[in-house]
Amino acid sequence: TVTVCFTWPVLEALCSELEPPDRLPDRVGLYNVVWALLGAAGFAAGGYAIEQFGRLTLYWLPFAVHLAQFLYLPSLRRERDRFMAATETGSHSSRAVHPAGGPRHFQKMAWIANPMAYMAAQVFSASLPVLAVRLHLSQTEAGLWLGCWNWMRTASFVGLWWWPGWHYHFGLFLLGFGAVIGGFLGLMLGPTLAWVVVAQLAFGVGIALMYYSSLFYAMDGSTSHGEQGGTHEALIGLGMGCGPAVTGLALRWTGVPGLGAAAVAVLLGVGWITVGRIHQVARRHPGSDGLR
Repeated sequence: TVTVCFTWPVLEALCSELEPPDRLPDRVGLYNVVWALLGAAGFAAGGYAIEQFGRLTLYWLPFAVHLAQFLYLPSLRRERDRFMAATETGSHSSRAVHPAGGPRHFQKMAWIANPMAYMAAQVFSASLPVLAVRLHLSQTEAGLWLGCWNWMRTASFVGLWWWPGWHYHFGLFLLGFGAVIGGFLGLMLGPTLAWVVVAQLAFGVGIALMYYSSLFYAMDGSTSHGEQGGTHEALIGLGMGCGPAVTGLALRWTGVPGLGAAAVAVLLGVGWITVGRIHQVARRHPGSDGLR
């Protein structure tokens, strides 16, 4: 966990630094598509790899991938040094940062919605073994069918990357947050595999918009990309930790199955209302961050 905390914010800063406003959305979009695509592929292939090559695959396959990346780092460092040298001599002077930015309360809204979306995602992930048994799925089938939201998130990232019309669009933001809530309820309560798959499609769209909004609004108009990326990731970590904690405590205190998911859904609803309130205040008081 500690080493991961030194990874994601740095990557987000590296893809954003020295990028002018007209290129920043493209860089952030490409970053999102790459990590989401590989994450979806890994999830889908994981169950099959375990069934074919044994449970030790969980250890040696990621280790082999990380080792290959580690060995490639010196080459990347040389490329970075050449780029920075060219920038300092002025050949890339047009790439200097000229912050643009939009209404700053959108960043506050995203920093509420995104950790809540990942709170729901982590609860769903922790419930996968139970769902796989209830839906009579093998490990391979679970990796394929219960990872549909990963593919939908990736496809949504591609769409959001290509279409900038969603930037600072409150209606779409609120609709995406609603898709997270509805999708989560469908994931946890769906009686059939078809129901769960459809719910994942809505969930994938919503969580893509929440994550993308959080990262883009943080980087757009900012010159402290490393700090902004760190805050973005810290809030995701907060949501991922709180989700299983809320469900576990609810189950421990009441012993009622399903109540934990209901508690998370209620928290998501409170977040949805809070986001609407922030936007309402910001509209009444232009220039405000919406947190009155």
